[in-house]
Amino acid sequence: MNTKRIKWTRELCWEEAKKYETRTDFSNGSGGAYNYALFNNILDNICDHMKQVIRWTSELVTIEALKYNTRGEFHKENGSAYLYANKHGLLDEVCSHMKQVIRWNSELVKQEAIKYNTKSDFKKGNCGAYLYAKRNNLLVDICSHMVSGHYKWDHISVKEEALKYSRRTEFSTYSSGAYEYARVNNILDDVCSHMKIIGNLKRRCIYVCCFPDNYCYIGLTCDIDKRMSRRRRDMNDAVTIHKNLTKLEYKYIKLTEYVDAEEASKLEHVYVEYYKNMSWNILNRTKTGGLGGNEGGKYKYDYLREEALKYKTKKEFIKGNRSCYDYCCRHKILGDVCSHMESGMGKWRYNSVKLEALKYKGRKAFRLGSGGAYNYARRHNLLDELFPKEPNIS
Repeated sequence: MNTKRIKWTRELCWEEAKKYETRTDFSNGSGGAYNYALFNNILDNICDHMKQVIRWTSELVTIEALKYNTRGEFHKENGSAYLYANKHGLLDEVCSHMKQVIRWNSELVKQEAIKYNTKSDFKKGNCGAYLYAKRNNLLVDICSHMVSGHYKWDHISVKEEALKYSRRTEFSTYSSGAYEYARVNNILDDVCSHMKIIGNLKRRCIYVCCFPDNYCYIGLTCDIDKRMSRRRRDMNDAVTIHKNLTKLEYKYIKLTEYVDAEEASKLEHVYVEYYKNMSWNILNRTKTGGLGGNEGGKYKYDYLREEALKYKTKKEFIKGNRSCYDYCCRHKILGDVCSHMESGMGKWRYNSVKLEALKYKGRKAFRLGSGGAYNYARRHNLLDELFPKEPNIS
């Protein structure tokens, strides 16, 4: 671990502050620079570009809520406004225009089912109600009025049915009878020829996200559209972080077709080297070539252990490969694969705390810049030793 102390100056603090969007992020991410700026009365100047904390009022919250269609979206995109509305009893009022989430029960599902003539139409028209009825064994009762019997599919009717869908997964989900007919009669490729081709765990494509400031990210995926959609929602994603810091928009380019996963893994490394040689700055934070999983959608233990060994702490593991970390949590093997990592709790000792305290001028700066070390010193009655109080001279 590099413990080299940085000697902050106005210029260094200015450059450091540019990395953050809010003062809170600045304080948490670089406590030393923040404290230097605070003590030298330059904080307002170097934080001039940062977002200002909004003092919410009922009028402002009402205007903000109009941007969203659901309460979930409101809470996710602007948590502070949502919490203000909830705390002051305004939530129902400011969210009155939003779509209401239906809590299904047997009566509501029965009323919904009456609108449809077949189970297939019911499933397409209101999948939520259909799935509730299926999980609670209500389909036989609430679908008794529907037309029974199997549709007699042929090549022409299956092709017409397939044209309603843009992906095979949609075709299989919403019209399983037609899909099965096509599969059994070996006409699936023919009737699905208009559909968008995507990969799977065995087939991936390579893509690049390029920024105007000559930064790029090279990755591999089995569904590029879904990957880009998830990327926009993931605040820990390398591309999203760079976009938020620079306020620049990126464009993504599909570099290859969907190829064998092992081949894609090698190609990803080739493209990273190519862009490096073309003087691009690479945003990839972890080693290229990771496929994220194996056949059947499950991780192998050896892969998880090897992946975890790349990181020194669980926090780094989360940032570097969140999907692997979550998998380990779900399957209760996190303690095993992370056994080599620093615990994060109780890592401070007398000598390390004493060295850490030397970086700060006073107790307040110590607390703000290194909360863990400060708490250790406070619990072990070391603060007076580390920061002796000046004697009162009368």
